[in-house]
Amino acid sequence: MKVFVTDAEINIIDFITRFNPVGDVRVTIIREFDKVDFSENYTDAEYTFIDGYLKIRFLGVSFTDILLENSKYTIEILNDFKVIYRGKAIATVQTPQDYKITNGAYIYE
Repeated sequence: MKVFVTDAEINIIDFITRFNPVGDVRVTIIREFDKVDFSENYTDAEYTFIDGYLKIRFLGVSFTDILLENSKYTIEILNDFKVIYRGKAIATVQTPQDYKITNGAYIYE
């Protein structure tokens, strides 16, 4: 699950893709409770692909305006009409935290 921070000017999210994208990618974000598709609302985004990770920087007000606190989203990333990533996201004002699983225990870093 990915985390969008609703009050951040820039949301940077890393994705491990199914294959290396060539050319442009299309990102679709749909809010789950009302099925609204926000694909056209975040034109200010930068995409980079480095060492197997697709990094997307969502910039500016156009993206933060679509996020609602505690809402869940479905993310789909296509390259040449093939799915390279499909997953879920949640929007929050809380700072994301990194956890590791070790012998059944969660450890905060």
